[in-house]
Amino acid sequence: MAGCGVPKLRIVSLLPAATETIYALGLGERLVGVSHACRVEGPPLPRLTKTAINPGASSGEIHADVETRLAAGEPLFTLDADLLEELRPDLVVTQDQCEVCALPLSAVTEAARAAGRLDGAAITAVNPRSLDDVLGTVEQIAAAAGELGRGEALVAEYRERIARVEHRAESVSQWRSPVAVIEWREPLILSGNWCPELIWRAGGESVLVEPGQPSRPVAWEELIASRPEAVFVVPCGFDRQRAEAELGLLRAEPGWGDLPAAGTGRYWALDGDRYFNSPGPGLVATLEHVGGLLGGDR
Repeated sequence: MAGCGVPKLRIVSLLPAATETIYALGLGERLVGVSHACRVEGPPLPRLTKTAINPGASSGEIHADVETRLAAGEPLFTLDADLLEELRPDLVVTQDQCEVCALPLSAVTEAARAAGRLDGAAITAVNPRSLDDVLGTVEQIAAAAGELGRGEALVAEYRERIARVEHRAESVSQWRSPVAVIEWREPLILSGNWCPELIWRAGGESVLVEPGQPSRPVAWEELIASRPEAVFVVPCGFDRQRAEAELGLLRAEPGWGDLPAAGTGRYWALDGDRYFNSPGPGLVATLEHVGGLLGGDR
């Protein structure tokens, strides 16, 4: 049979969205190592990264710690270069987008240069800013793994699902509700990049942040004045339990009760790590879920 005896690539993923993509492509058995934040399906895998940030701290404390470390030139994440060398990957998938969200590309390339046995390894970095970009990264990772056909088939399936959500949104109402997507509470930050686009495709309109723009800090008074009719609280990198805690604190803020969303109960705390924040295939499920909520589902 053609292809018999051809060794399969050994893949290291240092980005949760990339790991999610690799599993979605049916290539999970090729993973030999992941980051500390990756969700693993099946047997445990070696973790190559660590974070210097305490995830149990308050949002304000985490923000202050990040700002202090960045100002001092201290890394937020560390990579176990010895373990990376030991795993002998053929392909390393990382990101070149946000040094606060995951290990930066520069740290990976430095480690690769320092590890003599990684000379033959390929490094592919993703940098999505839109939903189309995210779909493009699926094909990018598939191609890097020698499985472009799988990527193209998966993207075609995703585009069909996206089109169904858009069709439903257009058939439900011509009015687009103003929607706030809160990715951080202290300081208050509204989600950018692909998130405003998701809201638009789902039938709403993001307040204060345009599609493709980076996430944006806003004053509480700005949010109140934007009068969102729906609010999603999706703290970056955290699960639903933390999102619900952050929502509780937001509801205690002065003026919350004046929001149209508060009056109708159209506010939700979602798993930020699984929904919205991670630029992987899960964004398609996010779009379907958000479309249902904005369309009246509960």
